[in-house]
Amino acid sequence: MKFDLEQAAIEARQCADLLSQAQYHVANARKIDEQEREQRRRQEEEREALRQKHLQEQVNTETHIHNHLQCTTTSTRPATAHASDLTPLSTTVCDTRFYCIISYFLDHNWWSGGGLA
Repeated sequence: MKFDLEQAAIEARQCADLLSQAQYHVANARKIDEQEREQRRRQEEEREALRQKHLQEQVNTETHIHNHLQCTTTSTRPATAHASDLTPLSTTVCDTRFYCIISYFLDHNWWSGGGLA
């Protein structure tokens, strides 16, 4: 059995070319995969930061409302620029608390879409 050296050299070059192409495609796929992983990681961090921000806003709102609910029956808060048409309700605890809550929402522009979504 005789080997054709010229034909073997051609096949060896073709194999080397195919191997080189395969290595290029593997390296490119790894690079793309790493970029996608990094992008997903950044998006997850952004989502977590936004979630934490919303959670903190909710806690702040609840704390603020809780503080307003501590109003006494003699409380007379002056009307704010946002609630200039409201007068302080101090006849009962319930009326005072209601006024405090409404005043808070008006002060923070919740009725026109300024509050939490």
